[in-house]
Amino acid sequence: MSECTQEFIKIGDITEQNNIAIKGVISKLQDVRTFTRKSDGSEGKLRNFDVSDDTGSIRTTIWGNDTDILLTKGDIVKIIGADARFDDYTDSGYSLNTNFNTQLSINPENLSDEELDIFDEIKQKVSQIKRLSEVEEFDEDGIEVDVIGRMFAIFSGIVTGIVLPLVRQRLGGWSTTVIVLSLLSCVMMIFLGRFLIE
Repeated sequence: MSECTQEFIKIGDITEQNNIAIKGVISKLQDVRTFTRKSDGSEGKLRNFDVSDDTGSIRTTIWGNDTDILLTKGDIVKIIGADARFDDYTDSGYSLNTNFNTQLSINPENLSDEELDIFDEIKQKVSQIKRLSEVEEFDEDGIEVDVIGRMFAIFSGIVTGIVLPLVRQRLGGWSTTVIVLSLLSCVMMIFLGRFLIE
């Protein structure tokens, strides 16, 4: 279907349906993950990211060679031909999956002035780098924030039972602790699992 006749849906209007098209801003971005297919033992790749517009956000999953596409938080993305599914594990209640026929465009040039204004506002929100002192003021859990600070100390070892007993059980107990300082604040971050290698 040519883009001229393609109907784009607002993210807040998505329901369970196939072959939909959206435009939005990448507001959260996860690393590429590999997995082993049960059917034949081959390796596959996937990557999850959230796409946001002025009506909401939706978790999107790309597969295979699409995971090699360079994506950055704050990029404008256009997705044509994806499938929306009910998903208990997302805030919106739905997630978007790409397939072999899905078209994925990063920072497309043919956007309207209205779309550019909306997306620029979203990009400002998701791309803001905060001071650590500002992060302390957040009263919600699970907010993704980019911060700048200076790495002060790194400690490696076993996660203590007091700090993260559930995570320790699931990931074997090994962690790296990083203390980051800014002018007025200090934050302790604990990196677990595969982040130890990177």
